Amino acid sequence: MRNLTRGIRILALLAFLGGIGWGGKRIAGFPKHSGDATESSADLLDTSSVRQGEFLVTVAATGRLEAHQTTQVYGGQVYGGQGFMGNFAKVTFVAEDGANVKKGDVLLRFDDTDFRRDFREKELAWENSKADILKTERDRDLELKKAQADAEKIQEELRILKETNATQIRLADAQVSYNDSELTRITKQFEQKKRQAEEGLIPRTQFDIVNDQMRAAQFEKEKSLKELATAKEKAAATEQQKQTDLDAALFVVESAGHKVGNETGAAKAKTAALKSALDLVQQQIDGCVIRAPATGLFVLSNTWHPGGDGQRPTKVGDQVFPRSQLAEIPDLSQMQVLCKVPERDMGTIRVGQKGLIRLDEMPDRPFHGKVTRVGSIAEELDPEDSSALVAGTRVFSVTLDLAEKDATHLVPGMSTTVEFVTARLPRAVFVPRECVFEEGDSHVVYVRRGNRFVKTTVTAGAENGQFDEIKHV
Repeated sequence: MRNLTRGIRILALLAFLGGIGWGGKRIAGFPKHSGDATESSADLLDTSSVRQGEFLVTVAATGRLEAHQTTQVYGGQVYGGQGFMGNFAKVTFVAEDGANVKKGDVLLRFDDTDFRRDFREKELAWENSKADILKTERDRDLELKKAQADAEKIQEELRILKETNATQIRLADAQVSYNDSELTRITKQFEQKKRQAEEGLIPRTQFDIVNDQMRAAQFEKEKSLKELATAKEKAAATEQQKQTDLDAALFVVESAGHKVGNETGAAKAKTAALKSALDLVQQQIDGCVIRAPATGLFVLSNTWHPGGDGQRPTKVGDQVFPRSQLAEIPDLSQMQVLCKVPERDMGTIRVGQKGLIRLDEMPDRPFHGKVTRVGSIAEELDPEDSSALVAGTRVFSVTLDLAEKDATHLVPGMSTTVEFVTARLPRAVFVPRECVFEEGDSHVVYVRRGNRFVKTTVTAGAENGQFDEIKHV
């Protein structure tokens, strides 16, 4: 039987009941224990007028309001495979739970004392390392320039030595040529004097003089040849020694060049490593300030905490483990309803279908939605589910997007009633459901006549979450 659930509730009907002879009639709803309704005074009860017009046939379901998109907020970043502060850090909140935040707003801070101490130490080491690079570059550059200057000096000495030796060798060679010419000339004279002496044409003394000259010329030639050989040997020896000195100097230059590259490179690599470590600490310091990754409502999440507290929202001073979720930020600009629809009603539910959504705290203000997703698998309702359905009922998950945007009243987690519009009756007569009662196989309403109510049998038609269609009296 249709009964009121909260005492006597009689709604004011504003429409004129046309077509069935109830012109201007008003009806009332009574609780089960109201007694003889015909004896009740109309002045003691609120009445409802019959309505006429478009009637929406709906399938009702209960649901929960949630944001279309929710962004999680995590604390305790992980760097290089190591956790934030080794394992956890103390937290201080900046934003309040339930506050509206914008992307980039500071939500909370972690204790960064150790990080800042480490940053100062690494920053000092990095600055010292940069100074060492300059000193190393300056010292090695001086060594390289000195080695290059020494090599250039020896190279110039070698050039001069080669020119000097070449000159001496040319002089010695010229002397050999001169002595050879003299020996040839005197040898001709010797032959001539020898024939003349043998023929008695000249005195023997003249022949002896030429003979002595020839032996002297031969000695000079042999002497000049020895001097030429000595000059060449000396030139080769001195040039070889100077070339050895040059090779050694060039090796020093090459070594100094390598030293410049190696030591400077090592110093720069050390500095780069220190800078990377410094940047890591800076990232850890930056990670101590958690900013809103999106715009929306800042809602603290239940997080596991040691010490027997179990799951609860994080509080100021708590120690937070790495990568633990601290809060979430639902985007209130686009809301949706997630509801459970019994398997028996799913034949009328489809994607794109319109629905009316009413908040439990604002039942008189309907919101409008459209089905965007229908679950493909039926599930048994959880015994702990808060809906009015019987535990074990097979249900489908259905999601609707809300057309309205009202961040003030539409908050995630609110309970809702959803009416899926399955049909529209353009011309119907209907009354609040609380005004129609079952008596056996019949349905009755109480029509006001003067100061009394008359029980009237009616034929009920379609229904929705609020009204029943009256098809015939």
